[in-house]
Amino acid sequence: MVRITSFAFIALAAGAFARSTNIPAPAADTRDVATPAAHLDFQTRDTATSEHQFDVLSTFRRALSTAVVQFRHIVKRGEGIHLVNCGNRYSAVVYCENDGSCNFFPGKGNQCIPNGSGLFVWEGGNKGCTFDTGTRFSWSIGSNAQSQRNYTQVGSGDNGFHKFTIFKDDKHTMYRDGNGNECKSIYYCLT
Repeated sequence: MVRITSFAFIALAAGAFARSTNIPAPAADTRDVATPAAHLDFQTRDTATSEHQFDVLSTFRRALSTAVVQFRHIVKRGEGIHLVNCGNRYSAVVYCENDGSCNFFPGKGNQCIPNGSGLFVWEGGNKGCTFDTGTRFSWSIGSNAQSQRNYTQVGSGDNGFHKFTIFKDDKHTMYRDGNGNECKSIYYCLT
């Protein structure tokens, strides 16, 4: 999965705009006195004809809308499962009906504790956990998964209904449980 920050989003849109209008890149040294004049010259040419200005604006609008569509596609997700560690107290498998808004304490039927208590080793071999609903989530994560970069695919899983692809997460806090433990996402699993 790719996560896009606001800065990256603006940079993508600006890059698409610049490529589509053949605008030369600014000088590498921003202290260069010629750079402001070049920008002024560009602005003068830009406003010389309304037709050219319309082309520039429509091209920018098209590039921006393409980036927005792609951004929305990335953000919206279906169901997901997170493998979380809650402080150094325990680990949990958390089911999220809508993974895009899964940042709250799960209900009893939406989490299972794989080893009853204590931290669980997620990596290496086939592992699994059965929810109170009777649904079992089974997974396999490579033993070297924590040495991979965040958001890298590191394994696969299955809950009997769907197959999941497992990615290393950035250990962000998903929620706090009722006992003050911060529950951090170690891996996330998407259909």
